[in-house]
Amino acid sequence: MPTYILIAILSSLVIAVPTLADEELTEETQQRINELNQKSAQIERAIAALDSLEAAADALGTEFFADCLRVFPSSEVCTCLREKRPIIVTFQTYLNLTYLEYEYSEPESLDEEDREIFEATLAARDSCATTAD
Repeated sequence: MPTYILIAILSSLVIAVPTLADEELTEETQQRINELNQKSAQIERAIAALDSLEAAADALGTEFFADCLRVFPSSEVCTCLREKRPIIVTFQTYLNLTYLEYEYSEPESLDEEDREIFEATLAARDSCATTAD
């Protein structure tokens, strides 16, 4: 999630908190402030979770690329495949799925989600097949 969106959300939370100089906070106002603080903490946890997922995705992409280079001597092809494949597909899965295409011309045994991954992987392969160093 872009940082500027998160800053805008957090800014709106800060702006929403009433500014009371020397007046005593009412119970309702204090409750609202507590709710906003809880929402802010939830947003911070969500940001941390997204950062963690992004790091995991980057690690998977790096591993995919390294494994790909061991098989294909083209960094352009491997970069293309890394960027266009479904994120869940490892290089070993990529090899298995492309082999599966030759074994089964119509993989009816796959459920809808697996079929989408299968088709997206083959589309990435076809798109990257023309890429060369």
